[in-house]
Formats: sequence, C-alpha cells, structure tokens
Amino acid sequence: MSVVDGLVAEMLAPIRRLVRPYRRPWRLEQATLGDLYESIAPASARARIATQLGSCPRVRTALIVGYDTPKLAALQLPLMIGLRLAGYRIVVLLPARRGASADFYRSIGAETILAMEEVTRPAPTAALASAKRRCGSPEELLSLQHSEVAIGRFVASTVMRRQRVGSVDPRRPELREAVDRAIAASIAAVEWSKQVIERFAPDVVCFYDRGYTPEGELSEVAFAAGAHTLSWNAAHKSGFVMSKRQNTATKKLHFSAPSADTWRYLRDMSWCEASWTRLRNEVEGCYRSGVWYDEVGTQFNKKVLSRDEIVRTLGLDPARKTAVVFPHLFWDATFFWGDDLFADYRDWFCQVLRAAAGNGRLNWIVKLHPASVVKDRRDGYSGEPSEMAAMRETLGTLPPHIAFLPPDSPVSTLSLYEIMDYCLTVRGTVGIEAAMYGIPVLTAGTGRYDGYGFTIDSADRETYLARLETLEMLAPLSDAQTETARRYAYGLFMLRPLELQTMRFRYRQDESATLDLALALPEGRRVEAMPDIAGLAKWLSGTADDLVGAA
Repeated sequence: MSVVDGLVAEMLAPIRRLVRPYRRPWRLEQATLGDLYESIAPASARARIATQLGSCPRVRTALIVGYDTPKLAALQLPLMIGLRLAGYRIVVLLPARRGASADFYRSIGAETILAMEEVTRPAPTAALASAKRRCGSPEELLSLQHSEVAIGRFVASTVMRRQRVGSVDPRRPELREAVDRAIAASIAAVEWSKQVIERFAPDVVCFYDRGYTPEGELSEVAFAAGAHTLSWNAAHKSGFVMSKRQNTATKKLHFSAPSADTWRYLRDMSWCEASWTRLRNEVEGCYRSGVWYDEVGTQFNKKVLSRDEIVRTLGLDPARKTAVVFPHLFWDATFFWGDDLFADYRDWFCQVLRAAAGNGRLNWIVKLHPASVVKDRRDGYSGEPSEMAAMRETLGTLPPHIAFLPPDSPVSTLSLYEIMDYCLTVRGTVGIEAAMYGIPVLTAGTGRYDGYGFTIDSADRETYLARLETLEMLAPLSDAQTETARRYAYGLFMLRPLELQTMRFRYRQDESATLDLALALPEGRRVEAMPDIAGLAKWLSGTADDLVGAA
C-alpha cells in the first residue's frame, strides 16, 4: 500500500464505521452474538448486578483487554465485578465501539469502550524502515526496540504463533513478509499504547496473554508509566482461575510462579504426610479423570499404565535408567517468560536430541506435548507437528534407545512418573510434577520454578549439555529437595487457584476442549456476597501480588 493509499484508507475509516451498523450482514452477526451472550449471562441478571454495583466508588482505573467472542468475554465477568467492588472505573479495549460485545461489557460495568480501530494508525514510515534495516538476523530481531520499548520478542512470538514455526530468521524469504508485517504492527502498537496509557492513566492493565502483539507492547508501555498488569488465566482444571499482579521488577515471572510473599508462606507453613497426600490426590485425581489442564485437553482419553506396561509398550531396557524429554510447543508463548539457555524451544529440543542419541547408557523417551491436538483443532491445522519435523531433520531415524510418544498417544503422562529417573524441559509444568515425585529436573530457562532449590539449573548451554553426557550419574533428589518441590506444587495446585462460583465453567472432553459456562447468581443474592467475588474484591483492594483462592 502506498502512502497515498494509506492516507485515503485512514480518511475513509470513520465513514465505514458510521455505515457499518446499517449493513444487514453486520446486524445479523451482532444479533447472533447477542443471543450467545444472553444464553451465558441473561440481561436480567446483568441488570441486577449493575444495580448492585451502581453505588461503588470509582477512585482508580483498570484497563481491560477485552474479547469479541462471548465465552471469553463472559469469563472476565467475575474479574470486572471484583474490580468495580474494589473501587475501579473500567475501560475495555475492544476491536469496535459498537456491537454485541461492547453492549455486554457496558452492561457489566465498563464505563468506557475504547475501540482498537479508532486508535490504531499505520506505523510511522521512517521508524518502520529503520526497524526493518536493523533486523537482518534472528539475534537482531530479538533485540529490536522502538521508542525505548523492546519489541523484538513480541514480533518473533507473534510470527512464530501465526506461521507455526519453531524459529524466526528474517533472512528466510518465506518469512520476511510476515516479519515485516509483524514489525509494522508492533511499532503501531507502541504508538497507540502510549496515547492510551497517557489518556486513561490506568492503575492496572488486565490481560490473558501479554506476550503477543499488541498486548505485549501495551504491557511494556504500562509498566514504564508505573502501572501494574494483572493476568487472568485458567488454572489446572475446569472451574478454577489464577490471577497475578505484576510490575516492572516481576514482569518476567510466569503467572504461576509464586510471589516472594507466597513463597515465604509456603516455605514456612506446617508440612506433614497429610499435606503431601492431599496434593498427590489432587494431581493424580485430575489426571485420572482427564481434567488435568483440560483448557487444552492434555489428558483427554488417556490411560494410566503400570511400570511393566510402560516398559513393554515402549520397548525400554529395564536395566537402564530412563530420561524423559518434554518439548514445549515450539510456536506457543516462546519468548514470554524469563531467559533461555538456547535460542528458542526448537534449538533446545534439537540439541537435547543429539545429546540423547550420543548417550545410549540411558533409555530416552521423547513425549510430545498433548495440547497440540486441541490447539491444532481450534486453529484448523492439519499438518505435521513441527516437533516431529525437527526430530526427523536432527536424527533421521531414532536410535533404538530413544522411544517416542506422539501428541495423541493414549498413554497418560502420569504413567511416566513410574519409570522416569530424569526430566528434561525448559520450564514446563511437568518439571514441577516430576520434582514432587523426587525426580531430578534439568531446566533450560528461567522465570518459573528455577532457583527454588529443587531443580538442576545450568548457567550456560555448555554446562547443560555436559550434564547430559553423564546424566545417568545424577543422583535422585534428596528428601529436603523433594519436600521443597512439594511445597511449591502445593501453592500452585492447592493454594492459589480460585473456584469461580458466580460464573461456572468447564471444558468438554472433546476434540476442541469446548468451553461451557453460565452465570450462576441465585435470585435475591447480592453479588458481593458470593465467595469468589468477595475474595477477588478483597485481593484487588489490597497490594498482594498473588490471588490466593484457598479458603
């Protein structure tokens, strides 16, 4: 698009927005969305909530990155109610100011709807040209900045997610156009984010994911202005959520990592065998029922096998120890948290495969991430998992001492703890689980559970790869290390998750992990009396980083 074409399009945009509501296809689409909102949260119930919240003060401002899809928007309803009770006025960022989604957010307390289409402008030509010149390699891309905002990791993460690739090299012709588009979108996001943050001066900005464009850039601009961010995520099973408040000092921490105060509490709390039994029953019960991280269907239709069944099924040598490699989805949240020893998840995986091929004194199992089945279905993707392509390109045919479990394997991950002696992951949740069973975990990145005393962390990739050469010599975790891991896991799975009672939700165990949810506010019940809302409002009124949902 030429500069003239861009100016013409920008001038015509307001006219298109004015005309849109009069077009029949748009009206039909919005009517359908409105029916979906009504089925989840009837207008009469929303009106009761609005009436009850009408007298709440508005002394602070919360900016919420909203959704134009009814189910995801409705899942934010408890958060919005909690914010209103805590004295926040609410600004919601949506694609458009008009429509069913905007009406829904207004009905549950949004004072202002900020339309993306009205604030977004093309990236400044000179800045865009300069940025393109400065990213001639993957390293230069990741270090890219615009207007004092580090945008490189947002650009790379966004390209990887959209293109489903394990690494981004701007020198590759098939990726260059996507990279250039992502750079333009990122620079534009920085520009409008500065205007939005200056205009509304929010005290907190609320996200689901803040590692892709434009949420990543908005979060960085908010941090620079002194605002906090707040994550709102599904927990390890249906019906429960997790939330975390972060600032510039803690922004690289994964949302599931405990704050300093939470960890101090977990470290000092009374601990006994009953504590471990409760934790183990929670984890293993969720695995066996299939609800373990059912947001992405990780354990749908899986079978827990005995040690002998696993050895026989995978052809393992029972005389050898066993290391299990758990690769991340290469393209999913790659540069969101902490710092990595390797260039990206793909680089780490390929290096580990080479090390595994060279160490035949161990059984090795490569367990691809089961979430890819649901994510592929949701994205309409039917191609080969990028991890399988990396395996083939790195090793060709797997040597006999390396076994393989594809994403759709019927074998439950819980089975692997029976035979696992070593766990390899960059920062996956599986590392927390393995450590609580006393299994050594070798991390390859920071930001989640490294540094707490129950993992084997490496200062550099050379140290990490050297450990793999003699991995079989590594001793099991000590009792003290195992207890530390269990305390950490207790915080993640037992202490912090909040059960939503006002908005009930669950994920079906189908191919897409379909989300079902419905407002559950009894007639005559005041919303602030609901336990989940009361807990949220109390936390949002305070200063603690972590929401603690346990009663």
